[in-house]
Amino acid sequence: MPIAVAMRGQRRPSLYPCHIDNSPYEAALQIFRARSTRFKATIGSPRAGRHFMLQLPSRRYAMVTNYDDFPYSLEFSLEIIEADTGKPKVHMRDLLAILQPLGLPEPDKSNDGVLKWLLPGAG
Repeated sequence: MPIAVAMRGQRRPSLYPCHIDNSPYEAALQIFRARSTRFKATIGSPRAGRHFMLQLPSRRYAMVTNYDDFPYSLEFSLEIIEADTGKPKVHMRDLLAILQPLGLPEPDKSNDGVLKWLLPGAG
């Protein structure tokens, strides 16, 4: 199960928004025992909301974000740059580690034109 980590004092992982699903943000906070951080809209980032960071069983990081203008949607950003190679990879097992505790279905990423997804058991 992923564990919530404080966002202060952490290295800045390369996070990429990989999936959006509908689920209550408060439920995600409770399930992962996380503390939320609020962020404001700015000129460079015109959306306000809340987010928290998780460390996944793979030791990679993820961020769960809830924007004020879509109160029932969660955006899941995953660390996609492998520390050892510096190349982008996205692992389905990382996404599933977040979605399964929330009771959300496994998404079909077979036709995701942006990222090459590694299925569980690969890479």
